[in-house]
Amino acid sequence: MRPTLIRNAAMTLVRTPAIAGQCYSGNAEELRAAVAAPLEEGQDRDTPAPKALIVPHAGYIYIVVGNASPELVSQVLDARRGGSETLIVISFSHCLKYDATRAIDSVTCTAIENLDAAQINHDMACGATQFGGLLIAARRRGMKVTTLDLRNSADTTGHRGLAVGYGAWMFV
Repeated sequence: MRPTLIRNAAMTLVRTPAIAGQCYSGNAEELRAAVAAPLEEGQDRDTPAPKALIVPHAGYIYIVVGNASPELVSQVLDARRGGSETLIVISFSHCLKYDATRAIDSVTCTAIENLDAAQINHDMACGATQFGGLLIAARRRGMKVTTLDLRNSADTTGHRGLAVGYGAWMFV
């Protein structure tokens, strides 16, 4: 299904999911449960509140940065940093063949853990520009990154065809 923009009852633009039901469940209740479980588990951890997260978006709502550079994105993130009430969320997703997903995710994870924006490109993930901007800002601020999880839809479903990357990282 080709994604389209529609206006909802509140007259805001909503992007229809591009791959619903292909690489993750197309059933709203199953998807809601899949998202809720790790959020509930995370509440049990004794960790500092993150300032930023990179998490899967799986075709959810996102902001497009257009032709902005990662450096410009980092400047916007710095300007909008706010206090403890502000959480920056950058989305991570791609849908590739299983072996390609695993190989790319490994390189992406290393680049994120090393705050190495130069190693992130659009062949690795949707949101590569946003990733780069966050990594530049995080390095400049001396933030620490923790890999929360790195897997893909094939690891969870057992289907080794197309796989959506499900990496998640926390920045404090």
